[in-house]
Amino acid sequence: MNKKESVFISAVIYLSDFASDVEKFIRNLLDSLKSYFDHYEVIIVDDCSNKHEKFLKEVLPSLADSTITVVHMGVKQGIEACLRAGLDVSIGDFVFEFDTFEIDFEKSLLWNVYQEALKGNDIVSVEPRQNNVSRSLFYKLFNRYSNADYDIHASAFRFVSRRAINRVLELNMSSAFRQAVYASCGLKNSRIEYKGSASLRKNRGLSLAIDSFILYTEVTKKFCMISLIFLLVFVVAGITGLVTGVNWMFGVSIWMGIFLIFMDVILLLYYARLILNEKGRKYLISSIEKVQKG
Repeated sequence: MNKKESVFISAVIYLSDFASDVEKFIRNLLDSLKSYFDHYEVIIVDDCSNKHEKFLKEVLPSLADSTITVVHMGVKQGIEACLRAGLDVSIGDFVFEFDTFEIDFEKSLLWNVYQEALKGNDIVSVEPRQNNVSRSLFYKLFNRYSNADYDIHASAFRFVSRRAINRVLELNMSSAFRQAVYASCGLKNSRIEYKGSASLRKNRGLSLAIDSFILYTEVTKKFCMISLIFLLVFVVAGITGLVTGVNWMFGVSIWMGIFLIFMDVILLLYYARLILNEKGRKYLISSIEKVQKG
């Protein structure tokens, strides 16, 4: 390819102790960006990693020019907070979001993703063809009950426009699960598959899966509606037991009704806590370092 694109591209990468083959990934990424774009930057968000101190201090300067920035987080904050910090630092018209270094991709993949974005897609998800059973089940259930405009799937990385990033900020949408946020922001989404497997070290646990179901699907609403129906049934059964003198029916109905009310209150309080936490979601940065060539 002779002529490079003049658009400014940012690549935000999440670095944790779980990351492997960091140097290989950075070399591959820089080589790919240099091949296709005149203007680009790489932003590595260091989530208080102790494992990669030598890479950051000794190896990275030998690879770098003015295009590499390292954002050091104040405390460990996880993928989503770190990506948000990196996005806020980035200045690109389009941004690659990498939440793992465990991706072995062909150089042409980045160009294919960019071309897909030029078709009017503000969010392009790059998805591995191979996935484990638990992830496949999670996304199948999530899409079944989600009210988002697009289905989501396990992604290796994403390519988002500055308009999509600004849209999420304007709508004050939560960033606890970025895939769900982008699918719900009202802008056009697209998918590209590549020959690879999903990372086994995505630092997302069961708690995020539960929170995502509560925040971004109809599960909470459906549970409350079903429990209300059962509550009415137990009220009728309790009244019937009281009138007919069937004490056990009355007792069971009372206790089951109390249990359902208790579960509804707990779920609604949990939902309210998630909403309040997401509205005030912040991140803590220790320092921002421009890497100079060694």
